[in-house]
Amino acid sequence: MKQTPTFITSFKQFRDAAYAFRLPRIIFSALEINLFTKMEDRDWTIPKLAKHLGASQRGLAILCRNLASAGLLVKSQSGYHLTPFSKRYLQESSPDFRGDYLGLMQRQWSEWSHLT
Repeated sequence: MKQTPTFITSFKQFRDAAYAFRLPRIIFSALEINLFTKMEDRDWTIPKLAKHLGASQRGLAILCRNLASAGLLVKSQSGYHLTPFSKRYLQESSPDFRGDYLGLMQRQWSEWSHLT
């Protein structure tokens, strides 16, 4: 079956394509600090989670806000907690953990970053 190529026809589409790098970078950053595994199955405030991870509160707040926007964390009055998807695929203790696959993607990210 022949596929018809998709063309960018508006600046909004162009901008969205240019910013598409953000979500993978956010996910890779969370995996680098083992965020999903260390969150376990509880709610975390940013100050407590930052202390638990040894991370900056400001950076972690930005990271968690973006992960919640992407549907990988849930923000509630008591803090942040994992979604069922994150528990299943992003926690190391899960039999369905996909961190190794995402690690491969991250290594490819580095290679693609040196095209020029």
